[in-house]
Amino acid sequence: MTKKNRTNFLKLTITIIILLAIVLLISLAIYVAVSQERRINQTSNQRVVVFVLDAGDWRIVNPLLKEGKLKNIAYLINNGASGESQSVYPLYTSPNMASLFSGKPPSKHGITSHFEVDDGETINALFKNMQVKPIWELLKGTNVTMDLVGWQEFDKAPKIDGTVVTGLYIIKKVAEHNNYFSESNHNFNYFQYIPNFILTSKNNGDILSDYKFLDNSKDIMIKNNLSLKFDTLLTNITVPYTLGRLKFNEKRKKGVIDAKKYSKFIDGIETIAHSDISAKFLFEYDMLSKEISLDLYKRHKSNILFIYLTGTDLYGHNYYFDGWQIEDKNNEQRQVYKYYEVIDGYIGEFLSVADENTTFFVTSDHGIQNLTIAKYLYAVPHPPAHSEKGIFIATGKGIKKNFKIVNESIMDLTPTLLYMYDQPIADDFDGKILLNIFDEKHMENKTIKRIPTYEEKSQPMQEKSEPVQEVSIEYTDDAYDEE
Repeated sequence: MTKKNRTNFLKLTITIIILLAIVLLISLAIYVAVSQERRINQTSNQRVVVFVLDAGDWRIVNPLLKEGKLKNIAYLINNGASGESQSVYPLYTSPNMASLFSGKPPSKHGITSHFEVDDGETINALFKNMQVKPIWELLKGTNVTMDLVGWQEFDKAPKIDGTVVTGLYIIKKVAEHNNYFSESNHNFNYFQYIPNFILTSKNNGDILSDYKFLDNSKDIMIKNNLSLKFDTLLTNITVPYTLGRLKFNEKRKKGVIDAKKYSKFIDGIETIAHSDISAKFLFEYDMLSKEISLDLYKRHKSNILFIYLTGTDLYGHNYYFDGWQIEDKNNEQRQVYKYYEVIDGYIGEFLSVADENTTFFVTSDHGIQNLTIAKYLYAVPHPPAHSEKGIFIATGKGIKKNFKIVNESIMDLTPTLLYMYDQPIADDFDGKILLNIFDEKHMENKTIKRIPTYEEKSQPMQEKSEPVQEVSIEYTDDAYDEE
């Protein structure tokens, strides 16, 4: 090759490289332009903390507020929006949590029971069996990160843009702390063989691993006059009935005669229920969930943090005599009130480290029981020991102060969170954006992005925007009965 040809070849090569670089830059610009509408700036400092109190109920909260207690919850109410939350049917945790995370009713998401019904072991109705996408799937690739702590509806932690600490991980660690993994408690042993990496999913750093603070749980309970064991008239009636019902369904499903052949999950529940520290086990479950969540909030700084606290449900079932329409002859109902004060303290720990850019939500899957023991035991079809009205509180920048909200549904939270982070709202959501909780300044120049659905993977996402308008929607859904 002559010198002239080499020069021409070099010029051609440089020209091609420049053209390729230009094409690459144009492609990148197009990609950024297309994806910009679905993405939130990674430097956004807007954060949300959602406390989900299982069976949280205004009938328990309000008397405490009148006594000047629950100071942190009172602060959230006075500085935010609050009201009743309408649950979906059936009134169990799994269907309502699926509705909370999807913005859709059980008739769409498909979770209608506590437990899966198949030919194998009975296990919790799992979020992986949802027939629609939950919010952590909707937010993948949007730069909106999320942490989930404490939910038992996972058999393994899904990979999300954030961290998942499952309820089974919490149970495992509390069981280890209480020496439940022993020959005398062999029914519970299978928990120790589930690897931690199955029960947690960490996409933005490690989780808290030092749980020595659980050693203080007994002293804290004694200080708050909380019994270590559930052992009331209500316990002795409802727990044997509930376990018996689970066993009956298991036998019917499997077609077995041997009364000892039940699933490991039910065995684990029974082991806890019959122990001398059944209440302490539950106390430590929520205590550990809170500590892991608080550590995530302070260190990981994800956009959205969900915390599930289960004690409000079981303390309510065991101690809220008013809900069972039974006289509290031994003054035992005070324990459920004391436990709410403990939870209020947990909320206060987050308030003490939060800045003005954090919005707090407190909600529940349903309320606590509001029926007689006789109806619970003998009515056909069998009624759940829950009421359809839960609690809802929202406090933060841009939210009205001391505002009473009506017509709020558990399905509204996912659309509202998507709206807060400028993500599209699907037309097939049954839940609505809670626009009336936001003040006028927040909604200035705010638009709502909409798409037909998140469910059809093959369809390109076509967004449209519309001005913000307050809306009111009535909710209905078909009732389901627990098998």
